Amino acid sequence: MRSILLVKTSSLGDVVHNLPVASDIRARFPQARIDWVVEEGFADIPRLHPAVSRVIPVAVRRWRRALLSAATWGELRAYRAFMPGLPAVVIANAIDTGWAGARADSGDDDGAGTRADAGAHGTVTGAGRARDVLRLVYLGRLVAVKGLFESIEAVALLRDAGIPVRLEIAGNGPDEADLRARAAALGLHDEVVFRGAVFGADKERLWLQADVLVFPTYHREGLPYALLEAMAAGVVPVTCPVGAIPDVIEDRRDGLLVPPRDPAAVAAAIRWLADHRQAAGAIARAARQRVGRDYCVERLAADFCGVYSRL
Repeated sequence: MRSILLVKTSSLGDVVHNLPVASDIRARFPQARIDWVVEEGFADIPRLHPAVSRVIPVAVRRWRRALLSAATWGELRAYRAFMPGLPAVVIANAIDTGWAGARADSGDDDGAGTRADAGAHGTVTGAGRARDVLRLVYLGRLVAVKGLFESIEAVALLRDAGIPVRLEIAGNGPDEADLRARAAALGLHDEVVFRGAVFGADKERLWLQADVLVFPTYHREGLPYALLEAMAAGVVPVTCPVGAIPDVIEDRRDGLLVPPRDPAAVAAAIRWLADHRQAAGAIARAARQRVGRDYCVERLAADFCGVYSRL
């Protein structure tokens, strides 16, 4: 009997989205035993799937908080002893990129405020010419570790420097009230807009109308779906080199990387995009190509087919 171990530890959305993988394995190999390694806080989710024989909890988040404790190392030794000869295959996240083709199909693939409708948002600079408003976006949970306070501070710095930007924040979370209060305290009534949670066509429209993803996270990220979706839409990411993000982004090629907890660095990156529209367009195209080639569902399917063919 084949024994297959799925390793998808977190986060909540990733675990839920991978439940169909267990269904596909059961359909292809009805007699296979399927075990699932998952972060202990999400262990009840794969337990609901009838095809999963055993759920193996891990405590990576808890271990990180007490990495030097004897109890942590005892748990790690026990986990490493579990099936030591088991071969492992890493399969990266992927997204459906079909919806993002709307920007390329319309010829609107230059990114960073160079779209044909950008003039409708223009202001006049000291040089007397129209300067396009850069449309910034964040989509996700409203928590401080995603760099949202730094993003709002960066918008204030850009406004004070005469760089026209507008940040749309989509999502909800425990820090929403404090984020709204900070934006109001800085007088960013026109420059920062809270959209609430968006889904489906509204979410796709938000990506397709944006120029820059502002995501200076200092959370222990895996590979965020929001980052992949933004890149697929030709939205230039300004983010931090944490978690698996550097696996996807090379600085100034697929996006801009900035140090965590540094609003001035975020503002400088956005200003660079505003001042170098042609280069920003090239980064937007490179980001689309990167995700379309390496993080599409077709690649994901091919990876799984390769695994299945070797069983």
